[in-house]
Order: sequence, then C-alpha cells, then structure tokens
Amino acid sequence: MKKKDNLRYAAFIVALVFVALGSAMGLLSKLLYLVAWMSSSNINDLTPAIIGTLAVLSFIHLAWTIPMIIMIKKSITSGKNHIALGVCAILFLNIVSGILILVSNTYPDENSNNIVDESLQNQQNNQL
Repeated sequence: MKKKDNLRYAAFIVALVFVALGSAMGLLSKLLYLVAWMSSSNINDLTPAIIGTLAVLSFIHLAWTIPMIIMIKKSITSGKNHIALGVCAILFLNIVSGILILVSNTYPDENSNNIVDESLQNQQNNQL
C-alpha cells in the first residue's frame, strides 16, 4: 500500500468512527428524551412532534454522511485526486478526515520538473 492509500484509509476509519459515534449519541439522546417524556406527568402535545423532528434530522444526517463514507472508501483504490471530496468531508463530516484526504492528493513536485528539463537539455546537447 502506498502512503496515499494509507492516508485515505485512515480518513475512512476516522469518518466511520465519527459518524458511528455521532449517530449513537444522537440515538441515545432521543431515547433519553423519550424516557423522560414518558415518565413525566405533564405531557404536552408538542413532545411527539419534537421527537419526530429529531428522528427526521437524524435520517437526513445519515443520508448525507453514508454516501460520503462510501466515496472515501472508493477513493482508497482509485488513483485520482479528490479535492472536492476532501473539502466536503471537512464541511460535513469532520476536519480530520477531510485534511487526510487533501493531504493524500499528489501534486507535481517542483524539483521533478527541473530534472526532466535538465535531462532534455542534456539530450539536445548530446545530439548536437
């Protein structure tokens, strides 16, 4: 495995852990809210609507993060740069995964261009 693949694999694991922990904490808070609502004596009419709204927001969150995690997993084997995926991971998943994806992108090295230019000049000089 290359360094680029290792960084993307680490980004995948970090994103997966953060989404799992966030979903578990959200589910736990909703369950605790539901238990507190069931045990209270003054049940108002808005409480089921609040629980339903929280459940819908949780599903929207998962509907957005699960495809992003799948794209991060697919980017491990592809050799392409994924700048947009890294920026979206920073904005919508977590900063660590996004930075790992951006760092794993390969860019041309300035020194490598000089070496190619020098080798072309040497070949041209040898032909003369």
